[in-house]
Amino acid sequence: MAWWHTPGGTGARTLLTAVVVSMGCSRPDSAAERPAAAAPGASVPRAAATVDCEDTAEVGALRCAGGRARREGPRLIIQADSGRTVVLQDDSTEGEAYVRHEYRAHLGSIGAHLVEVTYYEGGAFLLVDARTGDSTRLSGRPVVSPDRRRFVTTSMDLEAGYDPNVIEVWRVASPRPVIEFSHQAEGWGPSDAAWRDTATVELRKHEPTPDHSAYRTTPLWLERVGGRWAIRDSAR
Repeated sequence: MAWWHTPGGTGARTLLTAVVVSMGCSRPDSAAERPAAAAPGASVPRAAATVDCEDTAEVGALRCAGGRARREGPRLIIQADSGRTVVLQDDSTEGEAYVRHEYRAHLGSIGAHLVEVTYYEGGAFLLVDARTGDSTRLSGRPVVSPDRRRFVTTSMDLEAGYDPNVIEVWRVASPRPVIEFSHQAEGWGPSDAAWRDTATVELRKHEPTPDHSAYRTTPLWLERVGGRWAIRDSAR
């Protein structure tokens, strides 16, 4: 099965951003499961610590942090359980120096905070270990596996070329996750990763048409067999 997307504006980056925004908030279903608000530096309740909570708006996402993250003007401050304070400084200077950090989620399932970083050209994500404060740069937003032992990221930029076209699988570890698989796509871009089970990820593969007026989109699978990851054009 295939379908077509017509580029517009900033092309593929605009398309994928719209998909993320349209998803809206992802929060616990009940107030009883939602992380309670706490003063900066206060402990997060154990019951809330394993819940994934995110929001497309930073003000909403910060509520997910249970007092462990806060905004002070151009500074995003994250308090690690170890007592370490992580300060991420924004720079609104126009040009190469520009950088903006926005809190996106408390990923309690893997014990981390997620921060989106926007540069003058392109962007990335920072995964900050909730216990130690150590951070890892990711090319795309992490999607956690059902058993919480891994996460997958995808990045696609077929027009501007500011960001890579890459698929990565990471194994959850502290103080930093360990990369298990990385594939740089040539002439196409991946998106919309979704775990089907603990060893299978379904994605979307976007390829420009010969005249570059649209994108042909088809399914793609990433499978772990015999301890190794492999990309396949069809499911087993």
